[in-house]
Amino acid sequence: QWAHEVDVREPFPDFASLVPDMAMKYPFELDTFQKRAVYYLEQGENVFVAAHTSAGKTVVAEYAIALAAKHMTRAIYTSPIKALSNQKFRDFQNTFQDVGILTGDVQIRPEASCLVMTTEILRSMLYRGADLIRDVEFVIFDEVHYISDAERGVVWEEVIIMLPPHITLILLSATVSNTFEFAEWVGRTKRHVVHVISTPFRPVPLQHFIYTGAQEKCELFLISENKTFITEGYNKALASLAAHKPPASGSKNGSARASSTRGGPAGARGGAAAGARGRGGRGAAGGGRGGAPLIHYLERQELLPVIVFCFSRMLCQQAADGLGSRVDLTGGKAAKSEIRVFVDQSLTRLSPADRQLPQVVVVTGLLMRGIAVHHSGLLPILKEVVEILFTRGLVKVLFATETFAMGVNAPARCVIFSSVKKWNGTTKTWLNPGEYTQMSGRAGRRGLDTTGMVIIAAPEELPDASVLHTMILSRPTKLDSQFRSTFNMQLNLASMESFKIEDMISRSFSENAFQKQAPGRERLYNATHVQRPPQRTRRFMLVKLHVDHILVLTTRHMESGLTQKITAYNVETGSASLVRPHDALMAFASDVLAHHEVPMLDFPKYRDIDIRTPIEECQAIVRQLAHFGCLLCPDLLDHYGTVDVRVALKAQLREIALRLDTANLSHMEDYHRRMLILKHLQYVDDHDIVQLKGRIAVEINTVDSICLTEMLLDNIFADLTPAEVAGLLSSLVFQERSGQDVGASTLEPRLAEGIKQMQRVVANVNAVKSQYELDDIQEVDETIRTGIVDVVYQWAQGVSFGELTRMTTVMEGTLVRNIVRLNETLREVGDAARILGNHALYTKMEAASEAIRRDIVFASSLYF
Repeated sequence: QWAHEVDVREPFPDFASLVPDMAMKYPFELDTFQKRAVYYLEQGENVFVAAHTSAGKTVVAEYAIALAAKHMTRAIYTSPIKALSNQKFRDFQNTFQDVGILTGDVQIRPEASCLVMTTEILRSMLYRGADLIRDVEFVIFDEVHYISDAERGVVWEEVIIMLPPHITLILLSATVSNTFEFAEWVGRTKRHVVHVISTPFRPVPLQHFIYTGAQEKCELFLISENKTFITEGYNKALASLAAHKPPASGSKNGSARASSTRGGPAGARGGAAAGARGRGGRGAAGGGRGGAPLIHYLERQELLPVIVFCFSRMLCQQAADGLGSRVDLTGGKAAKSEIRVFVDQSLTRLSPADRQLPQVVVVTGLLMRGIAVHHSGLLPILKEVVEILFTRGLVKVLFATETFAMGVNAPARCVIFSSVKKWNGTTKTWLNPGEYTQMSGRAGRRGLDTTGMVIIAAPEELPDASVLHTMILSRPTKLDSQFRSTFNMQLNLASMESFKIEDMISRSFSENAFQKQAPGRERLYNATHVQRPPQRTRRFMLVKLHVDHILVLTTRHMESGLTQKITAYNVETGSASLVRPHDALMAFASDVLAHHEVPMLDFPKYRDIDIRTPIEECQAIVRQLAHFGCLLCPDLLDHYGTVDVRVALKAQLREIALRLDTANLSHMEDYHRRMLILKHLQYVDDHDIVQLKGRIAVEINTVDSICLTEMLLDNIFADLTPAEVAGLLSSLVFQERSGQDVGASTLEPRLAEGIKQMQRVVANVNAVKSQYELDDIQEVDETIRTGIVDVVYQWAQGVSFGELTRMTTVMEGTLVRNIVRLNETLREVGDAARILGNHALYTKMEAASEAIRRDIVFASSLYF
């Protein structure tokens, strides 16, 4: 076994003697699971720690960093998102002296012994063979359940597979259902045991309530605690909702009214709540019925701070506005003054004009009342202000999207779900147990609260009891592989001597079952060779094979797997039946002896050459078979049985060999298609050697590398200004799908012509992909989205950010995020220009990057 499951229920009394000189001292006694992890790290062993939010997984990460410092080696901490990387950088700086950070747009102290980075940066280092990897002793993967992410999960698999064997892995995850399976894959891949330390222990137990908004006294109905579902509480909530069913006429301004209860029985499981294009209701915790009373109730009961999860950016803002402008939750002048000082100090990083942006003014106003919002549309500096004030306890009510649960380590006294349905891109679905657990896990502050409260606000519809039971108490979602072959991966691996694509695919988590069974198949393969009958039986093979040939020809519709059976065929009815092989053979022999010839089936109606040719061949075989003396042998059955076993073993050998062959891996067909495309487009030659175009493509990671490489070699950007290049390249970066006005702006003629040329290139690439029947072909309008082309063009020409926001419906935070990512793309194109030897293109990329790197878009992080 490559994974070892540690029983954390057993005490660890020998810990102090086994680890007498700890690399890091703690002011508290470690939990058993933490002690176990520390012990195995001291032994240089891999660990996979799966525990609830706030259980103390960070202790394990910190100890690995301290141990690396003690050993005078290096540790790398990786996270799935930049926000979490930034926060961990600040946290580790408060604990350790030598900490650096590497993200797409920031490099601080890259020579440090502890490096914080995103997983993509680590992958790039591994592909390029970065020297610092030799000095690394530990790599910490935080939020490793992110491997199930459809878009970026493959990066985690690539990194785990490529890391050198001398590196010890620390895998940190929320509770998942297949920890052992995942750990076994990692252990088998790295050829080193992984110790699975999974604990269901939650430092602060949770209570789950339903709030219907129907009671003036804000009654909460307890539906779950101590890992049990309380049906009585659910029934009371159902009765409360039925007794206060809203009028059928509804109300104005998007107030929450139960479409699910209109014209139907109480508690019917109908449509979704009103609001935000049908992507989630406003809920009782927001601007809907009973929102402010619930918040005030929590305040009176001293159950703040609270995180209210809403499943769209618009709903977050609507919910915050719904509390009313007079609600002040700061708790006094001292807290209000502290908020003001911190906000003013933070905003000094912005220009006077940017401090007056509408979003800055609105968010600042909310913060001064102890209220905040947190979503991807928020400016990065405002998100950081909100995060820091929340962790300080100065924000009492936070309306956030689910990304807040993934990133920032900021627990609350209480968590509210404004809805337990969310939009998945196609339809609205109930939260799965993993999503619910991740968000509800933010309730309960260790050392401050005895219990954490989770409230499901359901003024519009109440899920079935079975749905809630599954959501709250079912095992979390399992880790699933999202591995797939990509052009960039194949070009990178083709450039490496130490790795082949077959190695990457065969070691992927998606091929875990294949890896697990491979050793057994090899043993079976060898054992089968030993079992093969002696050569003296070879003379009987002709009989067996010829009999099979005759029978197969008379029953063409039978599968080849049945050729090891004798088949009786009825010519009149056209039916076939399987009989015992030796019985059929004996009957066949009797026929031959009785008639002195082999009876043949007549096919007068078949004239096709494909039928007649094998029939004639069959007749020739039969004429030879009639003279075989073996049919008269008294030991025919024994001899035939030996031959039958031999044939069966040979078939088994073929099957095992087929399964052991990497050419039959599930992703190999896609790999071969992609290699044919790369050869067609001359990225590699006939011997899979990477050519100039391939060397350019591997430099590009932020957008479609093949399309952009083709654009560069078509000189689409040669006659354009840096601002125009920035605008056009933003169409490859921008992937926003929502918003009616996105992409509707009229472009400058030169920009419009540039977009047409880019679309032509994408169409040509797609045509080649279609020629080789590649599955994942993006349509032209999915690859090139023109929603912010003119906006970025204007930004590169010096227009203020305030003017920019008036030109588009795209939210401020989304604009900043895309411009920052665009800067990474410009840098990558600059590196590609060096390979091309195109100094003019390199200079143009530098100028474009310089033009967009200004003001609020590139304001320095509060975490640095």
